[in-house]
Amino acid sequence: MSGGRQRSPSEEDRVAIRARRAAKEAENSPLKLWEKINEKPCSEIVPGFLYVAGESNATCMDVTQRRYGFEQFTHVLSLRGTVHRSPFIATVDALPIAVGDANNQNLKQHFDRCYRWIEQAQCSTEPCHMLVHCKHGVSRSGAVVLYYIMRKQRCSLRDALIFVKKGRKDICPNRGFFMQLQECEMDMFGQDKPSVNAVEARKNMWCSVTKFQENITEADIRGRRYSIEWESALIEGAEKSW
Repeated sequence: MSGGRQRSPSEEDRVAIRARRAAKEAENSPLKLWEKINEKPCSEIVPGFLYVAGESNATCMDVTQRRYGFEQFTHVLSLRGTVHRSPFIATVDALPIAVGDANNQNLKQHFDRCYRWIEQAQCSTEPCHMLVHCKHGVSRSGAVVLYYIMRKQRCSLRDALIFVKKGRKDICPNRGFFMQLQECEMDMFGQDKPSVNAVEARKNMWCSVTKFQENITEADIRGRRYSIEWESALIEGAEKSW
């Protein structure tokens, strides 16, 4: 009634509101996001050659076959937290690398080995269908492929991000891997600072960082330093990992 007092929500109303809120939170939970990512076939980064996937994409190989026109990958580079056996079959060769998906993991130490292995595979096998995968096809595999594209094409990290995200929009290195890619870019091209900073990367969903402050310190060609001071990033009591 116009001008009258509004009815207070009943207990049934409160229960319904809580149920709708819980359903919305569940739909946007990390688990649901991973499920949505992994319902897809493997993603093509370089046509006819380089692909990225998560482990559960192995159950969608029939879709991958129909989409890209080949039955199996010739080479599989897998990145997991322990020594492991990939769920993907490689008809020629496989390279398992044990590395976790955590900000403090040194993925950079594996970049050169991965690059050389991918290059050798392409030169020695025709046709070469190369798959790089980790658990979800987001962080570890994304960082390795970004490094490969940056070095192979002699392009900036920014250009590599734009190119790779066109093939798989879910690629999103964790903040530690992103910083390692920034360091590689500076070393590769003799720069004092990277082509893309964490603020822009976060805005474009190019890396999984949340709240932070960025500070570029004085640098030189060989002794350059690029430091990022991170603030605590808590979302409802837990650090955001997406």
